[in-house]
Amino acid sequence: MARRTYRWSRKAVSSTTPPSGRYLYTSWTEYTFEFYEAPEPWGPWRLFTTKDAGGYPWYGRPRAWSGCPGRKNGGYGVTIPSKFISPDGREMWAQSNWFVGNGCGSPNYEFSLRKFRVGPYKPTVAHNVPDASNNLARTAAGVTTIEKSAHFGHGDFYNDGITDKSEDSFDGSHKALDFWGYTFDREYYFDRVVYTTGTMYGDGGWFGGGLRAQVRRHFQWTDVHGLLVTPPYPYDGTAGPAK
Repeated sequence: MARRTYRWSRKAVSSTTPPSGRYLYTSWTEYTFEFYEAPEPWGPWRLFTTKDAGGYPWYGRPRAWSGCPGRKNGGYGVTIPSKFISPDGREMWAQSNWFVGNGCGSPNYEFSLRKFRVGPYKPTVAHNVPDASNNLARTAAGVTTIEKSAHFGHGDFYNDGITDKSEDSFDGSHKALDFWGYTFDREYYFDRVVYTTGTMYGDGGWFGGGLRAQVRRHFQWTDVHGLLVTPPYPYDGTAGPAK
């Protein structure tokens, strides 16, 4: 018989759900949600994904009069209530809430849930034919937007096909590394990447140096070599339109 085990603490929950046979552990760093997995409750634990909500201020539920840009927040004590785990262990709800650092709107200091899906890795082989007219960020199966942090939480801007909307990665820190990109649930061939920049501000908005493209191989991000970049990236405020 498949086993189901739950272990609760103030900051985390561990569980297995048949038929996955894996344990999940959740934690947080105030600004980030941390997700670990292991074959046994004693480990070894492996961090498999992180969600960075960025620094304060966070934004809550917009009110008509608030001018709030939309919901964007992390939270405290992220857990996965066992009641809300699907029978196959693939779909669940992460619970977390917050009440400080409110930029506008209403804080969600209540029972707040975010849908969370997991799945085992399955090797695949790329079968698509390179085609400059096919934007895989929009048409590929299992595409997910990723970033260091999204200031206003608008991850949908990256691949909605509209190029006059901007998102930035301001999080109150001087970042040594910043990134924007996509993950896919299967392999694809890529022959080029088109980068459309957003709005430039007086104090930032552009990459400061070392712009590069990476691909994920064997669960590791690695630099792509032999790139031809045109036009050259300027590494200053001329990289895009001014606010």
